[in-house]
Amino acid sequence: MNGHGQSKRGAGGSGQSLVEFALITPVLVLVLLGIFDFGRALFTYAQASSSLRRALRYGVVLGDTPSGPQYLDCETMYDMASNVFFANSQTVTVRYFLAESYPASLPADGNCDTNGEVADDEIENGDLLNIQVTTTVRLITPGVSSIAQDLTFTMEGHRTIVKELTFGAVGVGDEDLDGLGDAWELTYFPNTFEGSTGDPDGDGCDNECEETHGTDPTNPDTDGDGLNDNDEINTHSTHPTVPDTDGDGLSDGDEVNTHGTDPLDDDSDDDALTDGDEVNTHGTDPLDDDSDNDTLTDGDEVNTHGTDPLDDDSDGDTLIDGDEVNGPHIWGPTDPNDPNTDGDPYGYDDGTEVAHGTDPNDPGDPPAIDQVTGLDQAPIPLRECGSPIADNYMGLEWNSVAGVDGYYIYADGLLVGETVGAGTTQCGGSVAGCFSFTPPFPDPPDPGAWTPGYWYDYQVAGHIGGWHIGPLSSVFPHDCDFDDD
Repeated sequence: MNGHGQSKRGAGGSGQSLVEFALITPVLVLVLLGIFDFGRALFTYAQASSSLRRALRYGVVLGDTPSGPQYLDCETMYDMASNVFFANSQTVTVRYFLAESYPASLPADGNCDTNGEVADDEIENGDLLNIQVTTTVRLITPGVSSIAQDLTFTMEGHRTIVKELTFGAVGVGDEDLDGLGDAWELTYFPNTFEGSTGDPDGDGCDNECEETHGTDPTNPDTDGDGLNDNDEINTHSTHPTVPDTDGDGLSDGDEVNTHGTDPLDDDSDDDALTDGDEVNTHGTDPLDDDSDNDTLTDGDEVNTHGTDPLDDDSDGDTLIDGDEVNGPHIWGPTDPNDPNTDGDPYGYDDGTEVAHGTDPNDPGDPPAIDQVTGLDQAPIPLRECGSPIADNYMGLEWNSVAGVDGYYIYADGLLVGETVGAGTTQCGGSVAGCFSFTPPFPDPPDPGAWTPGYWYDYQVAGHIGGWHIGPLSSVFPHDCDFDDD
């Protein structure tokens, strides 16, 4: 009985195991498929990476094919990069980049297809070969593929293109292989132990920099111009072994630190005077092309007109030099070095003439009186020289001139009277430019001159505004006559 009961229980246990196995089998299948899918994707990724590296190595190895150099053998590089199992789809892009301006690509879109789009002469030694591979793997695990059907990954690699190799002797002149010539090291140091990156003078320019530019690695300012070697090389672009790079008579240090001028331009303000001449000779501002603000550049004043570049009115005539040279007034240019350009006999300067409307270039403005004569009017003849007869008078006449306000009358150089207007005055009638006066005269230069028989020289001059006197007329002589006849 016991044996029979045990047999029943054994049969029941086997059935239960089969049911349990049937239930777990789909799960196990999914797990197995997932493992397979993951392994397939991982294998594809590894193979794509390996194929990419293989294509890059092929492209940068120095060698030729029947169609040209290997780095232009696009078809082979495509085939190598595309040699991937289990990839549902794959995209390969081969490009070339300029080494000095990466990521700027070469012409023709910088792309290489199987027909070859980039010419060999467009690529230089050291440019970059770039290959990019995008691979897609189709997932097959149920459930997973419904969520993410495809797995896509992109990888990219660069290699330097070697078009040529140059071989030479190693260590010639540089036994310690530190990048510095042994002879150069021994010029400045007791041995060749100095490295290329050392900076014993602390100027910011290491030994390699100093050797390249010919500077002294033990002196921070090789040319003694007030700028250290590194600043000259990397900041100001001046010559670290020449104290005056632009040759203008100012050291580079003085230009940068003192005057603010350009050490690479001998004429910082472009006024035709070098910075050194402005500072050391003329005392002008090397950063201002018109130091005295007279509208003439310092160079024009010194080199062309001979005026003072530090004085806006070199001749002191109240006209600035620029106005005299360029003539903005109606009379045209005047001499900026002569206050009386027209040399008129009364010495009126150019500024005064311009202010009063007369021509500073014309000594005859106002014009001269051409002729003066005596005018004897009845009933009393010509009398003068302090005659006791109160109504005695002297009459003169002359030609009238245009453009004057009146006339001055002189006797032996003494002003003895004047008219207002250019017409007749006390003489009456129609005599143009007539003048008469009643003695006594002002005191003459010689008090003893008031004697019978003394001759006076009469002259007339026109004036404008009572200030500008024109040239004196010719002389009309007349004696001091006390007679009534």
